[in-house]
Amino acid sequence: MCAMIKRLNDSTVKICCGKLGCPVIEDLGDGTVKITDDDGKYVIVKKSEALLLSDGVRTLNHEQLILG
Repeated sequence: MCAMIKRLNDSTVKICCGKLGCPVIEDLGDGTVKITDDDGKYVIVKKSEALLLSDGVRTLNHEQLILG
């Protein structure tokens, strides 16, 4: 995977891989983040939940987690 994280401003980053599908993550300042896809659809989750997203994808891929 060739992920690139680009800071757009103090509270927003874009995650890209050089193709379509670059989600934008915005810190809403109240312990939550807003994740927006290319179609403008979004989800608002707690930061602690967002931090678990990569482990969730690894689990879906049947990868062995150190603590999972």
